[in-house]
Amino acid sequence: MHQCDICKLVYGRRDHLLRHQKIKHNEFQYNCDICSYGCNKKSMLIRHFENTHNVMSSTIKKNKSRIVCAICKFSFKWYNDLYSHMSSEHNMTVTIEHFTFDGENRFKDWKQKIEKETRSRYVRSSGQRKISNGSKIRKEFFCHRSFVPVVKTEGRKRAMKSLGTNKISVACPSRMCVEIKGTEVNVDFIRLHLGHKCEVTRMVLSNDERACIAGKLRQGVPVDRIMQDIRSTSNPDPEKFDRIHYTEKKDVRNIQRDFKLGYHTMKFHEDDEVSVDILVHTLLEKEDTVILHYNKSDSLFHLIIMTPFQKEILKTLGHHNRICIDGTHGMNAKKPKIQLFTLLVIDEYGNGVPVSFFFSNKEDTTSMLLFFEKVKEAVGLQIRADVFMSDDAPQFYNAWEQVMGAPQHHLLCWWHVNKNWTANLNSKIKNKEKRELVKKSLYVLATDIENEDEFEVNLQIFLNELQEDEDTWMFYTYFCTTYIKKKKCWAFCYRKHTGLNTNMHLENLHKKIKYIYLDGKICIRLDKAIHKLFDLMRDVMFERIIKIAKNKPTEKIRRIRDGHLKSLKIEDCYVSQDSENQCIWFVASLKDPSHMYKVENLKKVCIENLCPLQCRTCNVCVHTYQCSCIDSRVYLNICKHIHKIGAGRANISPIENEYRNEFSPIAMQGENEIIQTINLLEPVKITEHTISKSRQELISKLQVMLGYAQSTLEDHIPNTLKYLDKALSYMKNPNKKLVEKENLNPLKKIIQQRVQYSEKKIIKMNVKCSQKKSIKKRDIPLLPKPSENEIVMCRDILNGNKRTSYVHTGLDHTYFQNE
Repeated sequence: MHQCDICKLVYGRRDHLLRHQKIKHNEFQYNCDICSYGCNKKSMLIRHFENTHNVMSSTIKKNKSRIVCAICKFSFKWYNDLYSHMSSEHNMTVTIEHFTFDGENRFKDWKQKIEKETRSRYVRSSGQRKISNGSKIRKEFFCHRSFVPVVKTEGRKRAMKSLGTNKISVACPSRMCVEIKGTEVNVDFIRLHLGHKCEVTRMVLSNDERACIAGKLRQGVPVDRIMQDIRSTSNPDPEKFDRIHYTEKKDVRNIQRDFKLGYHTMKFHEDDEVSVDILVHTLLEKEDTVILHYNKSDSLFHLIIMTPFQKEILKTLGHHNRICIDGTHGMNAKKPKIQLFTLLVIDEYGNGVPVSFFFSNKEDTTSMLLFFEKVKEAVGLQIRADVFMSDDAPQFYNAWEQVMGAPQHHLLCWWHVNKNWTANLNSKIKNKEKRELVKKSLYVLATDIENEDEFEVNLQIFLNELQEDEDTWMFYTYFCTTYIKKKKCWAFCYRKHTGLNTNMHLENLHKKIKYIYLDGKICIRLDKAIHKLFDLMRDVMFERIIKIAKNKPTEKIRRIRDGHLKSLKIEDCYVSQDSENQCIWFVASLKDPSHMYKVENLKKVCIENLCPLQCRTCNVCVHTYQCSCIDSRVYLNICKHIHKIGAGRANISPIENEYRNEFSPIAMQGENEIIQTINLLEPVKITEHTISKSRQELISKLQVMLGYAQSTLEDHIPNTLKYLDKALSYMKNPNKKLVEKENLNPLKKIIQQRVQYSEKKIIKMNVKCSQKKSIKKRDIPLLPKPSENEIVMCRDILNGNKRTSYVHTGLDHTYFQNE
């Protein structure tokens, strides 16, 4: 039984009780928000609002109309109803201004002027529509602050705007109603803004302003200079700032994206993996392709690049020359990391020229074998190198030896060896005095001993000393296991006149790629890294042309000139000739006259005087003279001692100062080299404009899609046919795991690369380290060069002198105690 709470009537059914309460006691399910009207049907209340009040209740038709009053939140079906409501209910006058323009361009100029004056923006939320049997076109522009924001909160990756959304969830009454008939444009404009402030920071850059910035970017004007020009024209009063004065670098990057400038012309697809596929397949279609090998699977990625210019350089300069290889990280954000390995050759000017690039997520011998095999196939011959330098990883040399044959010298980068020694010395020798002594002795053993037999004797004495001491026994075990078998790879006495000490040619090249071509920012996408390598090789070709055509001095030539100036300070009394061999001279050191440097004439003549590394005044060349000093013995420079001997030889007249004339052999060879290089200047850079419009782009994308077609589900095929750009993403194997990427900020600067410090910088850093102990350990130089007294002390120890040495860690004095 069901009883009424008011009149106590009892009903057998509940619905009968509810009907009684609604009829007898006026309890309605729906009530009017304006008057006392009530009803039990939703449709009746809607009809009441429309007929009686000419409005729609937001509680009844929620989300059905977006024209909501900014004051009382009532919603309306038409803007005219809103204007009538504002006049009748809120006593606000809405003025409609009428304008007529001769053409749409004049209307657009006027609209842009109004937006600047009112600090607002008028946008369309729908397309244009035809009225009056198609004779007129109607467009409506609303205030950009109107209506409800459409924001996806679930799964949103970007953070919300710091100012919040531009939408105010109500309708601003300001709008433009445009009717176009032929060339005549009629505009009804409502200027009144309501429900928000007209803030310049809520606006966007105008199309003209964006086009102006894009024009500067296309001309190569740096972003910092663009920002400087914008801010130099600003008004001192911040209240009079225009939107252009609030421009940030983010706005400039958005303009680059929208106008497809810079990197955005290189991106063929939002998915980096697909974009690389399109790029590689486009390059493979070329007759003389730069792609030697491309292999991509779930766990493997191999991409070998070699341009025609690089092939010619390797053919010309690779034989009996110096070859370097090294890898670098930070070229993309994929997991596992894809590294860039660069093969480099030293040219006749002493500069490094990259001859091939290898992207791989593997750093094993198998991958390196593949790399060198493909390079060998591309060049068509076996490269017989005199010197091969790499880091401490054995897979580089092992693979090169199997493919190209063993070089005369296998050298390890001294910087890497130095770093490994220092790290193990610090961890394995706890006694600070003994650790410092071993550091000095090891440095002298590796760098200061010139004779190979003397090195072998001193090495054995050094090992015996380490073995007999309990404090140094752990380092002795590590040193014997790791470096004794490779002593010819790190000892300076075995790398005489090779011209290589560290892998700084490659270190500088990789630093140039990261800090100049990639602007010092973290590179997330691989397609961007590939395009930057093409830009690098284009610049390398032009630099070589300029170097040959203008005889531009390189770092090696500058050192030759500096050596010539230093030789003028050496007096003749410091020079003596060997009585038995007329081709040998001895030059005394200016600091220690008892120490003599041996200069030898190799009785060689450079073919047709084409060697660029020579001193025309002294008539000497890097290939005709050798000196026992480290500048010539290790770095293969023309030292001041060689300059002195060459300038003092009276029986050989110096070559005339006209170094390059029109008919000289070096000029003729330079012209031939320039012609050959210019012929190879075909652009390698691939953009959307180089592909023959839509047909070639369609073919390239279809070729990539074929790779995924075998594993594509039938349900995905209709989507691929309907949306071609999205097809490549749909056609991927759904069971295949997506490529993991690090959550990296593309604007974040990369970590500063380690550098090899000069002696002057080492001294400064040692002073700073003694004054400030908060300097990081990795910033402290590795195995600093000992002083003259410490070198003498270390050599006495290595020669078997049984004096016990205590090295003061401050390096300001040394104590000896005879046993």
